Amino acid sequence: MFGSLLTFALAHLAIIMLRIRKPELPRPFKLPGKIKIAGKEIPIISLLGLISTFSIWVVVIILEPFSRWAGIIWMSLGLMLYFIYKGVRRRKKEEEQFGVYKHKE
Repeated sequence: MFGSLLTFALAHLAIIMLRIRKPELPRPFKLPGKIKIAGKEIPIISLLGLISTFSIWVVVIILEPFSRWAGIIWMSLGLMLYFIYKGVRRRKKEEEQFGVYKHKE
């Protein structure tokens, strides 16, 4: 529940941020119902989805100690692996791009 609720909340936030930052992008599908905040059209469904999924996530974090710690550990491990992988790929790309090779002595 930790990861799925957080992912759904972030997906709703991404929709809202796209509508704010890039309102000119073509949208093949739009749900009816939007509100204007600071001159920007925000979809009500995304706003309600963000509020509800984030609220449920906070409740789970507060009330479920096992889910809280398992989720935090799982997320931390995932982030560490991501940054290690990203660093390795960056170094390989730099070696290929600039011809920097480590030679054996």
